[in-house]
Amino acid sequence: GSTGLKYTVGHSVGEFYYVRHAGVDPRDGKQMWYDKDGNLTKVFNEERDAVLLGKDMYAPFNGGFGTDFKWKGLSVSADFTWQADKWLLNNDNYFLENASQGVAYNQTTKMLNIWTKPGQITDVPAFGEQIQFDDHLLEDASFLRLKKIQVQYEFPQRWAKAAGMQRASVFFIGRNLLTFTKY
Repeated sequence: GSTGLKYTVGHSVGEFYYVRHAGVDPRDGKQMWYDKDGNLTKVFNEERDAVLLGKDMYAPFNGGFGTDFKWKGLSVSADFTWQADKWLLNNDNYFLENASQGVAYNQTTKMLNIWTKPGQITDVPAFGEQIQFDDHLLEDASFLRLKKIQVQYEFPQRWAKAAGMQRASVFFIGRNLLTFTKY
């Protein structure tokens, strides 16, 4: 329970199982969800209405690639990794975007769009509305990461020999320096 996962024959082990969020009712600022049959409801019932969403916490597509570049005494190598179609629940947004929290927690600027009057179209419910752990907290966590970069300069051999060495070089290695993701 409370994991957002359900083990079902024919589905991925990491497929999310949540109630589907349907937005905010512009008439009263209350949240809406889809029941398991696709009908709108304002009553959150995880036990009755949660469905498998086809979004997986384990990326079905992943890989990596690298490159090496050498010019005179300078060499640069870089290794990248990536994952596609990976989803994660952003638990932080439960606190940062929750209208029922009031000022108990620091909140995002998204909260400036909180529902305040009938007819207002927004994705942030009225003050006091407790958001739920539903599919609106799921985010695409696909990424491309610069896993490792190495920059090296090998000094000319005549300099190394003058210092009593066969070879001499200086290098820098950086790991996980850049990650590109929407998450």
